Amino acid sequence: MRDSIASALTRYEGAVERAVGARVSMTRPLKPRYQWRFMESVLFACTVITTIGYGNMAPVTPEGRLFCILYGFIGIPLTLSVIAALGNLFANAVSVTGARGKACLSAWGLWKKKKTVSRGTMVFGAVFAYLLYTAIGGAIFTLWEEWSFFEAFYFCFITMTTIGLGDVVPERTEYILVCTVYILVGLALTSTIIELVRRQYAESWQHMKALAGRRRMKKAGGRQLVEDGGWLTIKAGGRWTTKAGGRWMKKAGGMWMADDKGWWAVDDEGW
Repeated sequence: MRDSIASALTRYEGAVERAVGARVSMTRPLKPRYQWRFMESVLFACTVITTIGYGNMAPVTPEGRLFCILYGFIGIPLTLSVIAALGNLFANAVSVTGARGKACLSAWGLWKKKKTVSRGTMVFGAVFAYLLYTAIGGAIFTLWEEWSFFEAFYFCFITMTTIGLGDVVPERTEYILVCTVYILVGLALTSTIIELVRRQYAESWQHMKALAGRRRMKKAGGRQLVEDGGWLTIKAGGRWTTKAGGRWMKKAGGMWMADDKGWWAVDDEGW
C-alpha cells in the first residue's frame, strides 16, 4: 500500500515538474490543442494579409508565430498594393461610367450639356454601391449563419473597414472560401470610396489655392485674356492678337489665375 502511494506521489511530482518546465499555468484551465482545418487556415491567412485580424484564431507554437510574422511581413504590403490598385481602377471606372452616362443622357435629351457630373455625386454613388454590397452580404450571411440581418450587416461592415473586432465571425467552414472572396472584393470597394474622396479633397484643395492666389478680376475692355507661354493674348473680333493698346501684356506679380468664368486675374495696374 505504501509502495503504491509513494509511486503515485513520484509520478505526480514528475508531472508537476514537467508542467512547470512547459510553463503550464496552475490557475487557468488547460485548453486542449486544436488542429486547424484547411478552410479555417485560409480565412486566418486572409485576415492576416488584409490586417483585419479577428483574434478568434491565433498560432500558439513558436514555429507558427514565426511563420505568421514572415507571412504578414511579405503579404501585407503586397495585398494593400493590390487593393489600392483595384480601388484606383474602380474609381476610374466610376468616372468613365459617369461621363458616358452623361453623354447618353445628353444624346437622348435627358441631360443638359452644360451640366457636369460632380465628383461628389460619384462619391455618393460609390457609397450607395458599397452599402448595397454590404446589405447583400448581410442577407447571404443570414442564410449561412445563425445571425440576424443586423448582425450579418454589422459583420460585413466591420470586416470591410478592417476594424475586425472578432465578436462576430463565420463558423460554417464550407462557405469560408466564398466569404474570403467577398471580403477581398469588399476591401476593393472600400478602397474605391477612399480614392474618390481623396480626389475630391485634392480638387477642392486646388480650388482653394486658386482662390487664395486670385487678385482683382478685370475683363480688360470686355475682351477675354488668355495665357500664352508667359505672355498674355487677348481675343478680339474673333481673332487672336498679342498686343493691347500698342504694347505687350506680360505677367504681373509672377502669377496669373483664372476663375470659374475663364477670366484671368490681373494686378492693380489694369492688366
